[in-house]
Amino acid sequence: MKSKYNLFFATNHSLGHEKMKVAMWKIDESGGSEYSDKVNPNQLKLPLGHPEKDLAEELSGEFRGRIVTSEHILKYVSENTKFIEKHTRGALRLLEDDNKIQVADRKKRRRDTFKGTTITFHKGD
Repeated sequence: MKSKYNLFFATNHSLGHEKMKVAMWKIDESGGSEYSDKVNPNQLKLPLGHPEKDLAEELSGEFRGRIVTSEHILKYVSENTKFIEKHTRGALRLLEDDNKIQVADRKKRRRDTFKGTTITFHKGD
């Protein structure tokens, strides 16, 4: 018999929201658990099988043809998606590897680091 747990979480603070998402991803990254918001008809389901890939597609669509800061992207992910910061780094890494974004280099930017950068999302696919 499959266990079912009910969790009620309420906050108006963005940090509390982010910490709750992190905790939920830690529970089961394999996709065996789900988050269901019965009040919201546009409910989020958590977690997914390939979060970085899924988020990369979402970011590419959301920011296509735009230039945005890494901070803006992190805020968007935190407030508008089911994903967390570590997924954002992985998604940006995938997009950079696929040449779908261009990262304005800060001084001595290390590969796979995005903090404090400006990111151009290409218009293509």
